[in-house]
Amino acid sequence: MRRSWSRIFVLAMGIPLMLAILAACGSGTGGTGGGTTTGPITLKIATDLPVSGQDTSSGKPAENGAHLAVDQANANHTVPNVTFQFVPKDDVGPSGVHDPAIGAQNVTALAGDARVVGVVGPFNSNVAKAEMPITNKVPLAQISPANTNPCLTKDTADAGCNGSNNLIPTLRPTGQVTYFRVATTDDHQGPVGADYLYKTFISPKSMSLTMLKPMVLVSLTTLLQSLRLMVAPFLVIVASRVRRHPMSLSLLRSPQRVRKRSTLVV
Repeated sequence: MRRSWSRIFVLAMGIPLMLAILAACGSGTGGTGGGTTTGPITLKIATDLPVSGQDTSSGKPAENGAHLAVDQANANHTVPNVTFQFVPKDDVGPSGVHDPAIGAQNVTALAGDARVVGVVGPFNSNVAKAEMPITNKVPLAQISPANTNPCLTKDTADAGCNGSNNLIPTLRPTGQVTYFRVATTDDHQGPVGADYLYKTFISPKSMSLTMLKPMVLVSLTTLLQSLRLMVAPFLVIVASRVRRHPMSLSLLRSPQRVRKRSTLVV
């Protein structure tokens, strides 16, 4: 199956629209003309996400979402004569967190399979830096659900991506765009978040005791939960010692404990 640049748009608008495009185009890999298929074929949609170790809670939901989309496309026969195969990859390394080197290995393997039409991922921007030059040369489309580093797609001064921070020549060695994302970049998230916070809670026009109460309650609740988590282990230790040495409980309660620390049974 020969790759073409038109496949770069496969994941640019998400898996559902990708499936619609493939259906409209026939998604053929053979035939006698017009791009029509001569029989059932299998195309692969991959993911490269951190789905184990410490990053499981980050990558697993995204992997599940992509898998669901593939299952629904197959069940609905979204693309005639085409069965989609889901190919999940895990970019968690030996340290238990996402690893750019593992991500690069994953996309290299995927790029060698001509039936892979696109990759959902990666989740982390540093992994994207390692993967993008590889997929750009193939070309193989990627769409990230979470990357926020502006310099993955920008080279402007206002985004902080000019000069030595300009990664575009490295990430796009062919000069073509093969990488897309659905998350807003950091240079927009920060200002928008600060603006919303100021206008909603801090500005004189919006400030009120009614608005502050929920904020205070949330903060206190979070503090109490944190304290509970920190104190719980110490309570377990004290309880175990009391069970082993019942007399220690009376010593803990005794006002003489301060003056007679050496007599405390532990």
